[in-house]
Amino acid sequence: MSEERTETIKVTDRRHFYADGTRRQEASQEESDQIPASTTQTVASDSNAAAQPAPSEQENPVFLDFLANLISGAAGYLGLAPHPITGQMTSDLDGARHMIDVLKALQQKTRGNLTASEREFLDNALAQLQLAYVRASSAKQSA
Repeated sequence: MSEERTETIKVTDRRHFYADGTRRQEASQEESDQIPASTTQTVASDSNAAAQPAPSEQENPVFLDFLANLISGAAGYLGLAPHPITGQMTSDLDGARHMIDVLKALQQKTRGNLTASEREFLDNALAQLQLAYVRASSAKQSA
């Protein structure tokens, strides 16, 4: 009653890199077979035109704006900047602590992926915010 099927399944690994990050030789050969000759000539002439840094080495203004937004939010919670609507200087140490924790998590998760200036911007801002938090919390305790 039971029929045996003898189907062969072929699995082709088309990943370009091994688990350790090294490039597979087969993948680069497959790519060169699939890329038209006109494209390879264009790429070669473009690479000779100007040596530009890799995309990961270029600053990302959107990322810097994102950091600046988080930093200004933390500064607002610390009472270092006026509230955007009321214009009053208020302090919320719990909100400031949360924003500092978010920035620290972002710092840890992006380690090794930032340009030198992005890393310096984040490190300096985080150090200044942490110092301001310590000062604000100690001032609140002594009051």
